[in-house]
Amino acid sequence: MSLAILVARTGSIRLAAREARRTVSAVSRSIRALEDGLGVSLFFERRPSGLRLTAAGDEFLAEATRVLGGLQSAVLRAREA
Repeated sequence: MSLAILVARTGSIRLAAREARRTVSAVSRSIRALEDGLGVSLFFERRPSGLRLTAAGDEFLAEATRVLGGLQSAVLRAREA
């Protein structure tokens, strides 16, 4: 699962890092690199409720989820062929 999707789902870099078995700094770097590459911020930082998505983050999450679902479907179809 994409780290950005995992962060969005958990609302926390720390929880996402734990679930992905990565360090917090590695997840933070990954999110920062993604945001830099896209040229937009995906998350607002809020305490104590954790992170929430920006409007750009909402759009990215919806499309990334759709694309990853399509990839999973393609893998299953290929294996069944």
